[in-house]
Amino acid sequence: MEVIRAIDLELSSNRYDGFKFILVLPRGIGAPTWLKNIVCVKFGFFSGFFWEQFELPLRVKSGFMINLCNTAPVLKKNQVCVIHDVATFDVPFSYSLMFRSLYRFLIPLLYRRCRYVATVSNFSKQRMISLFGDRADFNVLNEGVEHILRTSPDFSILDRFGLVNRRFCFAVASAARHKNFELILRAASMLEGSGIVFVIAGGGDDKVFKGSDLYSVGDNVVRVGYVSDNELKALYLSAECFLFPSLYEGYGLPPTEALACMCPIVVSEIPSLIESSNGLGRYFPPTDCVAFSKIIANVFDTGRGCFYLAGDQESYVRNNTWAASANKLLSFVLKDFS
Repeated sequence: MEVIRAIDLELSSNRYDGFKFILVLPRGIGAPTWLKNIVCVKFGFFSGFFWEQFELPLRVKSGFMINLCNTAPVLKKNQVCVIHDVATFDVPFSYSLMFRSLYRFLIPLLYRRCRYVATVSNFSKQRMISLFGDRADFNVLNEGVEHILRTSPDFSILDRFGLVNRRFCFAVASAARHKNFELILRAASMLEGSGIVFVIAGGGDDKVFKGSDLYSVGDNVVRVGYVSDNELKALYLSAECFLFPSLYEGYGLPPTEALACMCPIVVSEIPSLIESSNGLGRYFPPTDCVAFSKIIANVFDTGRGCFYLAGDQESYVRNNTWAASANKLLSFVLKDFS
C-alpha cells in the first residue's frame, strides 16, 4: 500500500501526463480514500487466489499490470511482479504443505514469464538468480520508512501494560518458525532477574504457519498482542532496543522502522538484515543465545542514546524511502511506452 501511495503522489508530476493508472480491487475490499491521481475500480465476484489468477486479467486485458505482493496472474506476460523473497524454498519448514507447494509453483513461473521482475533487496535478487537463473529487467526496489515517521504515537499502550517509566526491549514476532521467536524467550530466561523486561507484540496465522510454543514465558516477558501502527510507534520510541532474531528475511521491515524512530536494533547477522539496516545494528549469530543476551545487556548498560548518532538516522531515512522506490518502478516499467 505504501508503494501505491508513493506512486499516487509521484503522478502529480506532469512527467506522467498521458498515462492512466487504475487500482483494481475485488468488490469486497475497501478503496483507499487518499488516492488523488489513481482511479480505483472494483471488479469481479470472487476474492483471493481465484480473483487474482482469473478475474483480474479479464479486467486488465491488454493493459500493463503492476503487482506488488509476490504473486500475479501467471497467464499474463505484460506485467511486473515484485517477488519479495523465496522463503518457501529457503525455509520451507515455516509453511504449510499447501502454501509451500503453491508458491513453489507460482514464483519460478512468474519469474520467467513476467516482462519485468523486481524484488526488495540484493540478497533476494541473488537468491532468485541462484535458484531460477539470471534474467534481464530484474530490479531491486528497497522498502521505505516514511510511513512510520508520519504516524502519531499512541503512548496509552505503555500505561495499559504497566510500562510507563520502565526500561524494556521490544520485539514484533510471528509464530513462523524462521522468525526464531524462541530465541527471545530463551534470552529472557537467561536475563531473568536482571531487571530487563521483554515486550512482545504480534502473532501468527495458523492457516499458513506451523505453530511454535510462544506461551511459556517468564515474569520478565510482557505480551501485548496485536498493536496498532500508532501503538507500534510508541513502543519503538520508548524501548531501549528492538530485537529481531530472524533466521531468514527477504528484507526485514520492522528493524528499519525502529531505526527510523532512533530505536537501537539488535538483529540477526544475516545478509538481508545487514543490507536493509545499512550496518547500523548490533548483530549476532541467530542461533547463539549467549551472544544475543550479552548484546541486549550491553545496550541496557550503555543506554539507547549511545547507540548511534542522529546523523546516522537522518541519512538512513533520507536513503530509504517509498518515494524513491516508486520513482524507480515507474522509470523502468514506463520505458517501453516512451
